[in-house]
Amino acid sequence: MKIAISLILLTASLYLGLINNTTLNSMYQWIADLCHIDLKRLGIGFVAISDYGHTVAGFVLTLSLFKSFQGRLFLTAGVLVVFFCAIELLQTLTATRQPGFADVLRSIGGIVFGVVFIVAFRKAKAKVKIL
Repeated sequence: MKIAISLILLTASLYLGLINNTTLNSMYQWIADLCHIDLKRLGIGFVAISDYGHTVAGFVLTLSLFKSFQGRLFLTAGVLVVFFCAIELLQTLTATRQPGFADVLRSIGGIVFGVVFIVAFRKAKAKVKIL
């Protein structure tokens, strides 16, 4: 089950990385409308959502794949770095998307946040077992 969820998340990330900007912006607007969030009133643009999305995706996928890779933290991080680099390279094949090194760095930032979270969680869990 854990592997299935991880594969679904990876597939969704790949899809979001390759669809055109118009569709992606429409999806962002649909989600905002669904949640009753007025993005224009808040001054939040679609580019900002996309930029933060890289970091969130890195974090969520790190937590998800960590269990799928049986707790191998650095293998998980390495696979995700390769995955996010591949998505950016695949964007060179689309007419409407532009790959960017900054996007890779944002994704890696999310992976780093995920790794730090997992390490902190492991340490906290170890302290509780001792008590």
